[in-house]
Amino acid sequence: MTTEKSLLKLNNAINSFRKTHASSFADADVKHLTASITSTAAYIISGKKDNTKFLCVYNLSSKACDSADFTGCNSFSSSSCIMGDTEAPELSLSGTTVSVKKIAPFSFRVYALDATETNIWDDETYTANENYEPADEEPNVQKNYSVMYIRGNMNNWGGTQMTLLKDGKTFSYESSFSDGSNSSASKVTIIFKFCENNGTPWGDNWGTEKTSSNKDGNFIITLDANVPYVITFNPYTNTMNCNKK
Repeated sequence: MTTEKSLLKLNNAINSFRKTHASSFADADVKHLTASITSTAAYIISGKKDNTKFLCVYNLSSKACDSADFTGCNSFSSSSCIMGDTEAPELSLSGTTVSVKKIAPFSFRVYALDATETNIWDDETYTANENYEPADEEPNVQKNYSVMYIRGNMNNWGGTQMTLLKDGKTFSYESSFSDGSNSSASKVTIIFKFCENNGTPWGDNWGTEKTSSNKDGNFIITLDANVPYVITFNPYTNTMNCNKK
């Protein structure tokens, strides 16, 4: 109830949308469009009584979709995003083919066609980037992670695989840390992130909120030198803990 983008609040938004357009959903035609990418889908709901038209688009893949085309769409002159990424490029129509850009993994959008509607749900993050990768999107809680790596100044950002604990969600990394430039230092600062891939691109990765003093959004903590620590991380809640062993 207190989480801003929880499943509960998503369902509340959907129910509110259905109530606002009750007549459209009570008596409407549903037209499925032909998708250019098999992991995407789309259909149009056309209300018979009020002439409303809603385009519903889905990305069923764990990878972001740079562009998806759907054929069989009737002509429209304008669109507004009711549910989904408000920062993504606008729809484009060529003949009967509508193109949808920059769709996050496991996400959906609802557009009002030939009408202006207020956006009531946006849990996507779109980054304007010519090399669009899934890492540009916020991690999605519907995805399952079986492998996790820790990357930081302790391993020259090369990536060390973590251990998946019995709960199936939390990953663990055990180590002691030292300052290579000062072997007598009693404290050491480690800078790190977590990621799903030990390569390029990183894929989904996690850190902290970016600030002017921490532009990369890294985890930064100071620990006792040469003392064993256990670092745990849960990617589903973005929760990191570090404790002495």
